[in-house]
Amino acid sequence: MDRPTTTFSQLAHSVAVRFVTDTTVDAALASIGSKAHWVVADLTIEKRCALINHFVRALRDTGVHTATRLEHALLTAAQCPASGRRVISIKDAISLIAVRNQVHQLATGVGLSWNESMRLQSAISDLARYIVEKGGGRIEIEDTSSALFFMVYANADLGPCTPPDAVTPPWLAATVGIAQGFRCGRAVTGSQFQFWHGRPQSMVA
Repeated sequence: MDRPTTTFSQLAHSVAVRFVTDTTVDAALASIGSKAHWVVADLTIEKRCALINHFVRALRDTGVHTATRLEHALLTAAQCPASGRRVISIKDAISLIAVRNQVHQLATGVGLSWNESMRLQSAISDLARYIVEKGGGRIEIEDTSSALFFMVYANADLGPCTPPDAVTPPWLAATVGIAQGFRCGRAVTGSQFQFWHGRPQSMVA
């Protein structure tokens, strides 16, 4: 993003044409209406990420792997760093959507493949959905130079969840399957889960 007056339309054209045709870019920009003319530098990081995701979802006849690489390139060009710590309260269906969107943006921003991003989103969603059913909690996600770290807190005491103390339940199986350094236990009140997922060395398909 070279100039503070660069509009999203200008940014999208400069980046997206490396992946899709001008016609495809124009059609997607038309679908987002006046937002295409927003000045990128005037937007918060959150709004930039949301606008980029809206644009990418509007691309026609574009494979998921190409769309993922394009979104990664746009996030980088728009100076949307994945790094930092994010805290999301999980209490209802809307917060579950927020969790999935945040994981998607972070995964794409650090360069995870579409397949790996979807696995991570699904795993976190399974765990978050169960926590909502049991009274809610929160998720903390922190991106470092080496990995995405997850701390998940449940307000309820969910009891033993993993071997050797218990058989891993269905709502936790996907998370355990994809997580690294997985740990769970009782907090002062409720339960907590901690794990991480390594960042790729480069953007992959």
